[in-house]
Amino acid sequence: MEIPDLIELNNELPAKDFVIVGIPLEKGKTLNDMKNSVTNFVKVKKITYMNLLPMSNDIMNSYGGISGVPTTFVINRKGEIIEKVVGPRSKTEFLRLIEKAKNS
Repeated sequence: MEIPDLIELNNELPAKDFVIVGIPLEKGKTLNDMKNSVTNFVKVKKITYMNLLPMSNDIMNSYGGISGVPTTFVINRKGEIIEKVVGPRSKTEFLRLIEKAKNS
């Protein structure tokens, strides 16, 4: 649901100000199957932002865990989590979060 807004933000805002990184949480798949699935999904949805494949479940346990999808972590330049958001958000809300991170 929020992918079109994330694509717009990625295309509109300079990469020096922020970076969007998608990390799929595909359970029960081999790395190769996950890679194929994510590659096809990115192609179909025309996703322009970076997507990384987790090499282990550590990403799900990082930052206090992931209790729902989508989960968004807003991290400032110092590497500090400014906000953890569970559930979809609008482009306007993402812009507010980006500004909050830039100003922290």
